[in-house]
Amino acid sequence: MRIAICDDNAGDRARLEGALDAYLKQRGLSAEVRSFDHPDRLLETVRREDFDVYLLDVIMPMVNGIATARELRSMKGKVPIVFITTSREYSLAAFGVKAVDYVLKPWKPTEFASALDAALATMPREEAVFWTAKTLTGLRRVRPESIVRIETNEDVRHVLVVYLSDGDSFEMRGAVVGLREELSPYLSLVSVGKSLLINPAYLFAIEETRITLSDKVTLEVPKSAIPALRTAMLSV
Repeated sequence: MRIAICDDNAGDRARLEGALDAYLKQRGLSAEVRSFDHPDRLLETVRREDFDVYLLDVIMPMVNGIATARELRSMKGKVPIVFITTSREYSLAAFGVKAVDYVLKPWKPTEFASALDAALATMPREEAVFWTAKTLTGLRRVRPESIVRIETNEDVRHVLVVYLSDGDSFEMRGAVVGLREELSPYLSLVSVGKSLLINPAYLFAIEETRITLSDKVTLEVPKSAIPALRTAMLSV
């Protein structure tokens, strides 16, 4: 998935990028995000490339967001557009170009998430990919990208705990090495010793021998594991 942001204000662009990053992690999604500081630069890029969702400011110099949306419609047809602006003045015009939503600054994270949910709901649905896990209580279908980390259960031998991005978890029998291999067709997990697997998409911070994940869980890891974790974090 590819998402384009267009806003002439650097601070607003940074806030949008941060909110979008948090939203994608919370939903267990991944996307390439490109930011543009002027509508002309966005439109020039769109002539050569495609994006799945467009987040547009309305009040911008030279070419406003409504005119930009009309141009996008002429080039790309029915693509999801969300306007994010300081003024209610253009809400009727936004309806005219069939925008998915119209979010007023300063917006709340819940308002932003609701607009993104609506935009993604209009996209053609791809068949979801699931991994079937043999848990201690039965079978469970899991979206592989929702796996945050997998740890050895210190209290029960040969039992692993799988932690998911929605805060849920489950236990299953096996070994870290074997499970990493089983999941390799779906995602690349980083091994930390013989008892821990990390999904680098959820790495939030790395400090000396401590890592913090996007769910705010902090873990101490061997110093030897840090280079691989840094490399994986930078590659996501």
